[in-house]
Amino acid sequence: MIEEPVIQEIRSIGLRMRETMEGFSFATNHQTVADEMNRLADRATQVSGYHDHIFQKCNVIRSHVSHFHRPRKHRAAVRDVMEPIDRLENWDPDEAGHPAQ
Repeated sequence: MIEEPVIQEIRSIGLRMRETMEGFSFATNHQTVADEMNRLADRATQVSGYHDHIFQKCNVIRSHVSHFHRPRKHRAAVRDVMEPIDRLENWDPDEAGHPAQ
């Protein structure tokens, strides 16, 4: 069973990721945004105790973030990264389908 403070922290990290992405269009350095997103993904994974669902979503985020600097993949990466962020922001461990270990 995942405790409520952990759930709230995961949701909070999801919100910070969303805020980071909203500021992304104004960022002059894509690497700075990518570094922050990776840091937040690492934090979410650690806070969750490496919960399978969170681990998977954070890996998807890391994968899309790695394409931010590539002009041909940039737009798709920005669009695609929002779905797993939404999942973190509204995370419910009961709906995740993967019990905590």
